[in-house]
Amino acid sequence: MARFVAGDVVVLPFPFTNQADSKNRPAVVLCSTPNNDLLVCMISSAAYGAESIPLDKKNLESSGLRVAGVVRPDRLLVADPDLVIRKTGRISVEMTGKIKSHIAAWIQG
Repeated sequence: MARFVAGDVVVLPFPFTNQADSKNRPAVVLCSTPNNDLLVCMISSAAYGAESIPLDKKNLESSGLRVAGVVRPDRLLVADPDLVIRKTGRISVEMTGKIKSHIAAWIQG
């Protein structure tokens, strides 16, 4: 089992909200859970409203993604690390912190 850390960008099967199917998508690792699962946040090539956080040029290049993307803090997943198909790169500590802060503010309402 590979070890992943906050800021890693990985590709894994991300389920649709109706759980009927999934699609291989990039996601940023936010943390590992006490059970060694991963909490990840979906990355998409399409923005979905004000909650989307664009990846700046530096983070886009280091992420290993080929097209511009946005982080979707409204799309979280807890996943077994064995589901990860590959690691594509990393984003900065600052960007990871920004995503976590955005999610915390969203949850707190």
